[in-house]
Amino acid sequence: MMKKFMYFFLVVPVVFLGLVFAYWNNQTVTLSFPASNYDVFLPTLLVAVFTLGLIVGYVICFLSSLKVRRKLSVAKKEIRSQENSG
Repeated sequence: MMKKFMYFFLVVPVVFLGLVFAYWNNQTVTLSFPASNYDVFLPTLLVAVFTLGLIVGYVICFLSSLKVRRKLSVAKKEIRSQENSG
């Protein structure tokens, strides 16, 4: 029940504001690279950059959690070996 409440009062307004922003700022932006230029709609560019940031953040967090899990596994093995020898 709480999840639905959060979804309705947090996600829905953010999506609504994003759609309003996209409607009122439907302009093209030119991305210039050494090889070529691209004309992209501003809302599309912002969604792409935001999505790329989310993906990079998730990858960094995942790699960090792997490191912590590996250290935890080593610590658990060490505890088990000390319990068995003692």
